[in-house]
Amino acid sequence: MKSILARLGTASCLLLSFTIAPVNAHDLVSADDDEAQGTENAFKPTVSGSGRYVVFHTEASLLPEDDNLFRDVYWRDRETRELRLISQNAEGEAGNGDSNDAVISANGAFVAFQSTARNFVDDDPGALIDIFVCEIATGEITMISRSPSGERGNGSSTDPSISYDGSMVAFQSAATNLSPLDTMPDSDIYARSRTDDSSIVLVSRNASDAPGNSAEIQAVISGDGEYVAFTSFSDNLLADDPDTDRDVYLFRLDTGTLELVSYDSTNTVSGNGLSQNPSLNESGRVVVFYSTGTNLSGDDNDALNDVFIRYMDAMAPENILVSVNNEKEKSNLTSVSGPLSLSSDGQFVAFRSQGTNMGASNANAGFSAYHIYLRDVAVEKTILMNDVTGGADDSSDDVTISADGETVVYESDATNLVNFDYNGSTTDVFASPGRDFTFDREARAAAIQKAILRAKLTKKLRKFKKKLRKVRRAKKAARVKAFKKKIRKVKKQLRSL
Repeated sequence: MKSILARLGTASCLLLSFTIAPVNAHDLVSADDDEAQGTENAFKPTVSGSGRYVVFHTEASLLPEDDNLFRDVYWRDRETRELRLISQNAEGEAGNGDSNDAVISANGAFVAFQSTARNFVDDDPGALIDIFVCEIATGEITMISRSPSGERGNGSSTDPSISYDGSMVAFQSAATNLSPLDTMPDSDIYARSRTDDSSIVLVSRNASDAPGNSAEIQAVISGDGEYVAFTSFSDNLLADDPDTDRDVYLFRLDTGTLELVSYDSTNTVSGNGLSQNPSLNESGRVVVFYSTGTNLSGDDNDALNDVFIRYMDAMAPENILVSVNNEKEKSNLTSVSGPLSLSSDGQFVAFRSQGTNMGASNANAGFSAYHIYLRDVAVEKTILMNDVTGGADDSSDDVTISADGETVVYESDATNLVNFDYNGSTTDVFASPGRDFTFDREARAAAIQKAILRAKLTKKLRKFKKKLRKVRRAKKAARVKAFKKKIRKVKKQLRSL
């Protein structure tokens, strides 16, 4: 099997400069403007590409302008500690319905979220869940779940995903008026430009433009906005998926091409379990998902949920097991990933696991607690992220990773991740710095330098060979001899690597 380091390439392996932080260096994000903890649970955080900005939702009133009793979306600048209420209208009024499931663009400029509030835009009578995008710089909120003619969707739309630059948004919707191709009552997957209602595209369709014949959920868009992955119950999207089990698909927006991701290990038919919750890298050609399938990989023959990574452009694509410990033993209990679990270069995967063989101590948290892990697929090492002396005393959930792979954010019921957690078992949002894999740093750096040198020598060899052909045609014997000598020298250097 070709090494994962080779799959990623030299450039992607230069993310070595993690912030070197002491154990327990966890940032409590879901605090109010005075850094006091919220009195209500905070959920589903996502993080910008650099790890600086985090969004989450909570029923707690963390700012004075949040004077409702609904869930609201907040934005935190981890560098300046500034806190903003995102789910408020142009008059500064908090949304008059629940706002939640927010995602921030990698550039930190836009936040997409879902809401039942009817006071963000003029033509929203409420009752349904809609998708909105807030521009951070201006606070302007735009409704995204509209038909090509600008009409509001006639069914609820949920679970938004946004591209790195905020220009493209994907979501699922039960509306039937967003595309003339949608003739089914089940939820479907859509993608569109943030600024153009007419650009909306039905993603969950087959080659004949027929929509999936069952529910489609969990949309996620690639960083470059060119691909959308989703989970499907349908059996009419591709011939390789003849069942109604959950499977993961990948759709290319500019060509309308649909690919099955959750193949079995033979790459001929879909896996035999439930595969779901995809995550994409920037290019959309690396996919992470979790599955109960027992035939996706030779390393997994049980029906537990496990996390896999798949390189779509590999010569022979395979599902590589990610939820393993440093001895490459798979987790002995459930492991799951989320829609934002993969770094931009596909090197780092964040996931949560109940496994008792993964490195976390469950002495405080109990046998069934989830812990947060980061897997470096290049050096094949796994580290515990919610690390604390004696072990976290409760479960952690909903983990996402920054595009640069250096920050992991998650929600946790643990009370001992920081020494000032006074709100008991209330769920809080934390950010943890990417760890420095010091045990492999020297070997990894040497491998990278060798790869760079090999690339330079190969380029030089091609150059000398090209010049040799020219001087041969010119019948310049002395020059021919000189270039032959140079070529022999370079080949010797290459053989020594």
